[in-house]
Amino acid sequence: VCRLSPADHDAGVGARPELLASVGRPVDGVEAEVRDERGAVVAAGLTGEVWTRSAAMMSGYWGRPGMTAEVLREGWLRTGDLGHFDGDGYLYLDDRAVDVVMVDGDNVYCVPVEAALARHPAVAQAAVVGRHSDLTGEEVCAFLVPAVGCGPSPEVAGEACDLVERALARAHRPTAVFWVAEVPLTARGKPDKRRLRERAAAAAEAGGGRA
Repeated sequence: VCRLSPADHDAGVGARPELLASVGRPVDGVEAEVRDERGAVVAAGLTGEVWTRSAAMMSGYWGRPGMTAEVLREGWLRTGDLGHFDGDGYLYLDDRAVDVVMVDGDNVYCVPVEAALARHPAVAQAAVVGRHSDLTGEEVCAFLVPAVGCGPSPEVAGEACDLVERALARAHRPTAVFWVAEVPLTARGKPDKRRLRERAAAAAEAGGGRA
């Protein structure tokens, strides 16, 4: 869909390091747009769902017309990825639509929260999901893997959450933290957010995991 060229990498290392966080510009023959929940194209800098259109698109899910109708709209494919374009047409992926946590009406994207948590030297890996909250609709839950030589620590959890609040906003701060030996992975090697959401929900019923 997109390509970040060698020239873009050179520019990123030099005057525009932010380019290295981009997935590049749409390649020839591919159209890409960022749209809001109503399907309207949003301005550069605003986050929405990435829609694409090209001759290489799938025709649909085999035997699943309902899923096909959900993602294919008037010749466009809804990717389920959330992202934004900058003023020069570079696309940045912010999160997956299913991973957004709604806290008091604010969209909290998990990827930036995970990055902020992992900046703490005692945190080797962080995975973030949402769960139901009677107070805010949803709340942010963090699963932290301790760095080598470090153990689970309430003090470290608090410091890592402080990093999130300083880098992002109060609504992004995890209100529940779980220390784990490792983050469960899907068959594709990605964090299994479904299992983490189930674990966070079960902990809420048991009254555990408060930060």
